[in-house]
This record gives sequence, C-alpha cells and structure tokens, in this order.
Amino acid sequence: YELCDYNNTPDGIEEFDLTTRDAEVTLGNPDVTAEYYESQADAQTGTNPIINPATYTNTGTPQTIWAAAISSFGCRSVSSFNLIVNPLPQTNPALEPFYACEEIPGEGQFDTLEMDAQITLGAPGYTISYYDNQGSADLGGNDYITSPFTAPTSTIYARVADDITGCYTIVPVQLEVIPAPIAPDPAPLEECDFNNDNVATFNLNPVLQNIANTLGNVNVTIHETQADAFYDANPIPNTGNYTNVEAMTSNGIQTLYIRVQSTQTECFDIVTLQLIVHPVPVAATPEDYELCDNGSNDTDGIAIFDLTTVAQEVLDGMNPAQYSVSYYQTMAAAQLGLSPIATPANYSSATATVYVRVTNNATGCYDIVPLQLIVNPLPVVNNPAPYTLCDENNPGDEKEFFDLTTQYEYIVDDQNGINITFHHSYADAQSG
Repeated sequence: YELCDYNNTPDGIEEFDLTTRDAEVTLGNPDVTAEYYESQADAQTGTNPIINPATYTNTGTPQTIWAAAISSFGCRSVSSFNLIVNPLPQTNPALEPFYACEEIPGEGQFDTLEMDAQITLGAPGYTISYYDNQGSADLGGNDYITSPFTAPTSTIYARVADDITGCYTIVPVQLEVIPAPIAPDPAPLEECDFNNDNVATFNLNPVLQNIANTLGNVNVTIHETQADAFYDANPIPNTGNYTNVEAMTSNGIQTLYIRVQSTQTECFDIVTLQLIVHPVPVAATPEDYELCDNGSNDTDGIAIFDLTTVAQEVLDGMNPAQYSVSYYQTMAAAQLGLSPIATPANYSSATATVYVRVTNNATGCYDIVPLQLIVNPLPVVNNPAPYTLCDENNPGDEKEFFDLTTQYEYIVDDQNGINITFHHSYADAQSG
C-alpha cells in the first residue's frame, strides 16, 4: 500500500486507510471480516488489533501490516502487506528566477527546457509540466503551458512528477522580464536612381540617431543580414553614405537589419529598414523652339513662347497621367523643384535656354532636359519711295504694268536669305 510523502515531507509518515484493503483480505466474502495488526503474533492470536484502521499512521517505511481474515465461525487466516511512503521528487532548493529580455512591451519569451534542467538539476526520471496557477498544477490537467511562451514578470508553477511512483511536487517558478530596447519600426528610405542602374546612395544616420534618441541607453548598429545583426557582426561602417547592394536588391528594395543593444543589460532588439530605389523617368530632349520677333514696332528680340507645346515631345510616349512637366529658368531651380515658370503657356523670352523637368507623380523622381528658345530677328526693311509710271498705255485709264521685282533693291539692302512677296492688303501680308 503506497502513498506519497505529501504530509510534512520528507518524514516518511502518512495516514493510511487500511480498510481500503478489506476486499483483498476477505476476497469479497460477506461472511468474512478483516482485522489489521502491527505484528504477526498479534494477528495470529487476535490480540491488539489496530483500533482505527481507516486513519492509521505508519511508523516507518516500509512497514509490514498483518491482516487477518476471520470467518463467522472464528476461523482465522493471516497474511501481510507493506505500507510504503514514497518520497517526493527532489528539486533544486536554491532555484533562482528565470530571466528573459522584453520581446513585446512588458513580456519576454521563456523556454521550459531551460527551466527543466535547473529545477531537477538534470536528474532523470521526472516529468515536468508548467501551469499558470497552483490549483491547475495540483490537478495536473492538460491546461499546461507549452514552450516557448511569452509572459510578464510573474510566478508560474512547475509540477514535477516521478515517472515511477507518480508522486509530485509543486515548485513556484519566478519569471523576471528585463526591460529591453524595443525599437520602433523605421519608415523606408527612398532614393531616386538617377543612373537607372538599380543602385543609389542613402544616408542611414538620421534613422539610427532617431532610434538612439528615442530609447536612450542603447547602442545602435545596422547590418546587411539578419544573422549579422543577431550575432552583432559586420556592422555597416559608412552609414552616412551607403550604396545599396544590387545583388541584395529585389524589385528595387533592399532590407537592412538594425540591432538596438541595451547598454545596461544583454537585451537587444532587431528591426528592419527598407531601402527603396526608384527609377527616374527618361525625358527626351526637345528640338529647338524658334519664333520670330514680335514685329511691327517691337524689335526687342523677345517673343512669346508656349512652352507647354513641347510637353508631348519631352514625355516621348510616357503616360501624361503619371508624370508632371514643369519649366524653369535655371538648372539649379529645376533640380530643386523651386520657382517654376508661372505661366509656361505665355512665356516672354529672348533667345535663351530653359529647363524642362519631368517628375514621376508617385515617386517624385525626375529627369531634366534643356530646351533652347530662339528668337529670330525680323528682316530689316526700307521704306521705298513710291513706284511711279507714266500713263502711256491707254492714256487716261490710269493703269500700267508694274514690275514689282524691280523694287527688291529698294525694299531690302541685302536679299540673301530673304523671300519677298507682295499682297493687296496689310492683313494679307501679315498672314502671308
């Protein structure tokens, strides 16, 4: 008859209910009764029976108890069995708290395998399960904690059961969560690929400095692989002028890994930073835009240009809905995107170069091409004297044949490159 040493362990003393063996002693015969004795002689003679067999406290372990089966006629048969008090599992009497770095605010990740070794000091033959509360641990149900698990600073309860005897002990397990530098996820860094070679240069310093300033008491390093970040190996040295690695870039994105190490504990956090390389649009350089001087009394070398008419040529098949076209007086202004020409459809200019910027509306990446504006001067025209003929043909009708070509030399001094036409009205002459 075995019990576990739950009462005042490890004294080896427990209370046994010997009557639970009555059926074994009597073999279930209703005409037979059972009595229990501390010695064989007493059992055989029927003297000094145990008075309170239902609440009998053993005197040692193992202890032999003698049972007598007595018939209704007084016949007696004697046998014996042992009372055994099994010791409880031996556990670490100097168990220290288990520590974990904070994974999420207020909680750390713990591994019960590590706890097992510490609780039993590596002794074999035990099964250990963990529960949120002592009541559940005593019941030993299926609501045990599975490993690994996250928990705040708290106490859980380990049920340590002997695989042979089934005896168990409950061990409080203190969990301590060490505050860790839980870093915020940084926003991606985006740069334009002005060479369209899938690489660009990034300044990582503002991201790293922001994390350091936000958390305090941390060292912040950045790495090209997650393994390097975990083992604190191969930090990127040129954080202010880092060029993404094309082989590590997929669909224009390379992922870097930021290790945030506490300066006060061994805890650290790792967050990712995406580097996004955007291609730039490739604008077509437009043909020179030529106009004549305004004419009439205005020969100042200035003309009114509609710059918007070159947009289609500059876009060169790109979807106008995805790109914006703007115009600038200097390359510097175009690069900065500052002070665009306010009225490009009505731009007054002498011969000059303006700069056309094509910007991707989604990414902000751009290309700039020059546009040459040319104001062609008007021909220098003289005011010829009236062309006069005598009315010799049919006198009186005031009609003669005039050879207007004879007036070329009077209209312009130099006819090279000049085309002269004659019209009946000023409006016709203006319209050509």
